Amino acid sequence: MYEPLVQRVTTQHQFTGLTAGEIEPYLTHRLAVAGVAHPLFEPAAAEFIYQVTKGVFRKIDLLCVQSLQRAAEEKIKTVDQPTVEQALKQNFWALNFKYY
Repeated sequence: MYEPLVQRVTTQHQFTGLTAGEIEPYLTHRLAVAGVAHPLFEPAAAEFIYQVTKGVFRKIDLLCVQSLQRAAEEKIKTVDQPTVEQALKQNFWALNFKYY
């Protein structure tokens, strides 16, 4: 890390990410902030998102945006697990993830 920056940082926090039970409320909140009043992610899709991302916000957000884009392309109203699986193929950080 850049030493002058390290000298100026006075507080550090290690964030562990969301738990499996926090994924659906997080997605609901993010969608509500965007003005969406109904759930767009099926429960199985939310669980799969957790399995892939391990609760890391940046990965969750990226995978969800790509899943929503894929759902829009396919003209489906809710994101299911197969849609997330298709979006997952666009992510370099998930290349080694195996799902069956």
